[in-house]
Amino acid sequence: KRILKLPEDAIRTCTGEMSPEEREGIWWMAKVIIATPQVVRNDLIARRVNASDWVLLVFDEAHRAVGDYPYVFIAEEFLKQAKSPLILGLTASPGSQKGKVLEVCRALNIKWVEARTERSPDVAPYVKKVKVEWVSVELPLEMLRVKAKLENVIEGLLSVLKEAGYVQTRKKRWTRKELLELQELLLKKEEKSEKDYECLAVVSGAIRLAHAHEILETQGVGALNKYFERMDEKAQIKGGRGLISLLEDPLVVSVRREVAAMSAQGVVHPKISVLINTIKEQLSSKPE
Repeated sequence: KRILKLPEDAIRTCTGEMSPEEREGIWWMAKVIIATPQVVRNDLIARRVNASDWVLLVFDEAHRAVGDYPYVFIAEEFLKQAKSPLILGLTASPGSQKGKVLEVCRALNIKWVEARTERSPDVAPYVKKVKVEWVSVELPLEMLRVKAKLENVIEGLLSVLKEAGYVQTRKKRWTRKELLELQELLLKKEEKSEKDYECLAVVSGAIRLAHAHEILETQGVGALNKYFERMDEKAQIKGGRGLISLLEDPLVVSVRREVAAMSAQGVVHPKISVLINTIKEQLSSKPE
């Protein structure tokens, strides 16, 4: 309102709580509309709105523009119908992989990317200095046991990659980032052998378990149990021999059994109690 200097009723919001008739009136009368992507998609499909009338489309949380998320459909319709379509995508989580960023750019027809960090001249004046103090937390023995089992399964998978010549290093633990880079390398191979396809399945399993390892260390058994449940659902819906084989691995079965039992018992990550104590200390201490 302050920048555009438009009448107050020219800037409106559209939500699913409004009736279709009310939304249609807003689409025809307002100059600036803020709406949920689901509402925009539904109204485009029902022809309550015509994208040819739009001049600028702004996508917040633009990293969501992948797969069947409404952003993708909305952008397609806008680009097909509008006379001079202009799209702006905003996100604080663009992704760390070039491929993921490019996927979003393609979906939204983004031609130019502007990146900012907290050190950028136009951002730095607004960033508050933060004093970071790291507090190490020891995992309980039962969680350490699960952690060791996950590492053993990952090591077993990596041995297949070592035999195929894709992993040369002797280090025991590979990061998820390194495994994703290896997966990308395998996917880019134009002519793949049977061994390459086997290695792709293996590295996919290693990535899943590396993520499971990370969840255990940072979030605890409750989050890990839910992660395994999502893997189960994916295996049932999409199948996939690699994923099914991974879930049937005896060590993984053992890990899941222990994680489910601890989750049912209400075992929480030890960082929670440390966090609570830290907050109590901060609240009870006198301001400097």
